[in-house]
Amino acid sequence: MSTRSTIEAFLDEHTAHCKKAIDLGCGERPYAEKIHCNCRGLDVNRKVKPDLTADFNEPLPLPDECADFVFSINTINYVREKKLFAREMHRILRRKGSCLVGCMNFFVPHNSRFDTMTVFGLWRLLKEAGFKRIRPIDFVHAGFGGTVLLYAEK
Repeated sequence: MSTRSTIEAFLDEHTAHCKKAIDLGCGERPYAEKIHCNCRGLDVNRKVKPDLTADFNEPLPLPDECADFVFSINTINYVREKKLFAREMHRILRRKGSCLVGCMNFFVPHNSRFDTMTVFGLWRLLKEAGFKRIRPIDFVHAGFGGTVLLYAEK
């Protein structure tokens, strides 16, 4: 199963019973059709017409505990303030809320405009932000790297 189909299946199942979701780094909303609740998209790029424009290196322009589900696919790689980003995901989740976080992971050093993380680094980041029951959903290997997907609960 591809990373995209894994994400789609996960969203299809996990948003069926939530009232509000937040997509951090929504881009052109490739997963919109799989989200079965009210979803607000945040992105740094105004050109993709997000619901809100946000700098993910700063506190999010959202109130505390405003979402049942938060997801962010490959956005954290571009964020300098990763600890703040993880804490903000935790802050905007309602009690018993959950999140899905995906990041690119490369096994060899490379020159790029983003930082990669290992599954262990991402797990630790979420744990330190206060998340509970962190578990891997998928790791898709592709060439010298892949994509890591972790699910976590507040």
